[in-house]
Amino acid sequence: MKPGYLLSTLLIGVSVACQKDTLPVPASAHSGCFDNNPVSHQAKNLKGIIGYRQDIGVYTINYHVPGTIDSQWTGLTCNLPTSYQTVGKEVTFTGEYRTTSGKVAPRLGGEQIYYLYLSSVK
Repeated sequence: MKPGYLLSTLLIGVSVACQKDTLPVPASAHSGCFDNNPVSHQAKNLKGIIGYRQDIGVYTINYHVPGTIDSQWTGLTCNLPTSYQTVGKEVTFTGEYRTTSGKVAPRLGGEQIYYLYLSSVK
C-alpha cells in the first residue's frame, strides 16, 4: 500500500469522526442559530416540553431544572424536525445549549434562554 493512499484514508477517517453528530439546521432557522455562540450546557437524554415563542416565531423545548422551584431552560430550537413541532408534546432530547448573547429576552422569572442544537429527539 502506498504511503500517500494510507495518509489520505487516515485523514478522511479522522475528519468524519470529528464531525458533530447534530441534526441539520434548516435555512429557515432563527437568524441567531447561525451565530457562532459558545456552548453553555450539554443536554443528554433530558425530558422537556415543546412550546412556541410567537414573538420570534420559534419552537422551543422547555426543560425544568431539577431541584429548583422555577428555574427553566428554554431552548430556542435551531433544528427541531417538523414531526415534533407540536406544542405540549413531551420529548426526550440530546444536544447542546448555546448562549443567545442577550438577543432574546426571558419572559418569566427563573427562565434562561438558549439556542438549542439537537443531535436527537424522541
